[in-house]
Amino acid sequence: MYIDGIGVTMRRNKAVYAALILLVIMLNGCGSDPEGPVIERFRDSTYTPEAGETFYYVETLQHSLVHMSTNVGGHCSLLKLGWNKGLKFETLLIDFNFDSLGNYNGKTVSEVILDFPVRIYPGNFDLKIGIYELLEPFSEDDTLSSATAPAWAGTQIPDSLGSVVPERVINSESHEYKIDPDIVQNWIDGIENPWEYGLAVIVEEDPDSSGFYEINSAGLEEGPITLSVEFEGDTTKAFFGVKSDYSLVSYDDNNELALLGGVATRIYFEFDFAGVSDSAIVHNSELVLNVDGSEGMGATAGEQASDLLGLSTDFYYYLYTPNAVDTLDPSFWEGTGVDEGKFYPVVTSELRFPLRRYTEDIIDGSRINNGLVLQSDLENVRFQKTLFYSGTVDSLNPRIEIIYSMPADFDGE
Repeated sequence: MYIDGIGVTMRRNKAVYAALILLVIMLNGCGSDPEGPVIERFRDSTYTPEAGETFYYVETLQHSLVHMSTNVGGHCSLLKLGWNKGLKFETLLIDFNFDSLGNYNGKTVSEVILDFPVRIYPGNFDLKIGIYELLEPFSEDDTLSSATAPAWAGTQIPDSLGSVVPERVINSESHEYKIDPDIVQNWIDGIENPWEYGLAVIVEEDPDSSGFYEINSAGLEEGPITLSVEFEGDTTKAFFGVKSDYSLVSYDDNNELALLGGVATRIYFEFDFAGVSDSAIVHNSELVLNVDGSEGMGATAGEQASDLLGLSTDFYYYLYTPNAVDTLDPSFWEGTGVDEGKFYPVVTSELRFPLRRYTEDIIDGSRINNGLVLQSDLENVRFQKTLFYSGTVDSLNPRIEIIYSMPADFDGE
């Protein structure tokens, strides 16, 4: 047993020695073979990757307002007269349907009333108006403004007493206006033709208070502006309704930075990102604007009323990069979309519009920098306004914020 045990131990030791010798031979062979696998660890001094720095970049934007004519005023459910938020609804164009005039031949006119079906009264203040015959035609599809309105006569339509300088006002108690009966009598007798192009209703003086009188348009089922005629010895009345109408509006920007629908005022932003390397890796970029809710208008009182239109005060926007930088070039008004959404124009708040891939494309030169344009996405549908801050406080001014990093710097052999 003792001898066998020694033999077993010796055999085990020999196996261990043989394994060690083989390992030494292999190590020596690998160390001397230039084509063999590398088993030595990388030394710190050979490859030194340094993480790129992260930067926060802010660029204050140059901006300008660009205007485009629309025909929103010809397709409104509610006509408007009055001033509010820099918007001046100062002219109504109305054209009547006189097709049934021949039905009243031989009758004697006793009274004529022009009735404005006012739906919303902004307050108890007088809005002085004048009523004139139009000398030129208009269409609801025309792109009109107060500056491009058709011409009207120099004197007003006479009142029931024949006065051509009548005192006519709209207020909470007055919205019916008597017209000289001889005018309609001459139509019936064939002496004169009825108003060929209709009437212009003009705000004659700046009101003491702000607000809009809102009146049924021809497109509202409730009934438009009507010319009613009474006859002597006859209980029958004639009603001549408006067949087309138009609210003309002007906007005095007073150097404010505003975005408007209906009056179609867009904001054009320009920048160059000169402080950002073209090798920058953009992690986030946003257009930042601050809303002054005190001057915003999402919808008028009549548009919000549930028994009328029930519209929300949301302001829907569209942000795009234009196809041209020249605002006189038609391609400026279209381009590649960057962002869209909605916000509340009557709430003071900070808005952040994500720019996504756009910023990186500008920085690395893969896209031409034509700037950005912000517009109302309902500019051809509704009158709306958003006022953005633009003043002496830099932190509130329009800007683009970018968070980016530079690529890691690999130096070594």
